[in-house]
Amino acid sequence: PAGKYCESEGHVGAPFSPCSAGFFCGAGSSVANPVQCGAGHYCPEGTPTELPCEPGYYSNEVGLSDKTQCQKCPGGKYCAGGGTTPTDDCSPGYYCSEGATE
Repeated sequence: PAGKYCESEGHVGAPFSPCSAGFFCGAGSSVANPVQCGAGHYCPEGTPTELPCEPGYYSNEVGLSDKTQCQKCPGGKYCAGGGTTPTDDCSPGYYCSEGATE
């Protein structure tokens, strides 16, 4: 199943193990680390797909394994989530505090 891998492809009844943290495994994976988690996302152990950094956070690093590794958006910027950089500057006349989402 997705999020797990079997060491020998097509081996019926073999135990499934969770894919490694920092990677995600689609259905039919035969290794623990087939696809590294991309920037702006994190992948806990056993995840079948990348999870975006939450709104107010971003990450330009690959292979994150936990949402706490995403960086908080700096003051003066906002982060919609899942980005590799802050989304944009705050609107003119407004101030965005650290972790702003819009």
